[in-house]
Amino acid sequence: MIVRACTPADAEAIKTLCPESDIDPARDIVVVVEASGAVVGVMAFRQVAFVHSFGVDPGLSTRRNAAELVLAYTLGAGRALGHREALFVVDKTNDAMRNWIEDKGAKEQSGVVYTMEVR
Repeated sequence: MIVRACTPADAEAIKTLCPESDIDPARDIVVVVEASGAVVGVMAFRQVAFVHSFGVDPGLSTRRNAAELVLAYTLGAGRALGHREALFVVDKTNDAMRNWIEDKGAKEQSGVVYTMEVR
């Protein structure tokens, strides 16, 4: 068994192992596990901002305030760190924030989000 970076020859195995994913080796860091000459595991990750708290006071300025927060991130940390995406955690009961983020093109993901400290 060997763990290695993916190569173009691994594309079909990656599609088979993760058929619903949007893995893009040009954007993601993709690592595969190879055993007996076959790819038997894949993990893809990318640098993103993890926005773990996102909320504004409901009211007339909700959309503007949310936009200003995201703009501040985009122009500041996001560009400086080279992030092309952000992962937003929004309270499922906060319809205003959910509507705003979806209007900006964010897509609700399936599954459960786990955080794990790595050192």
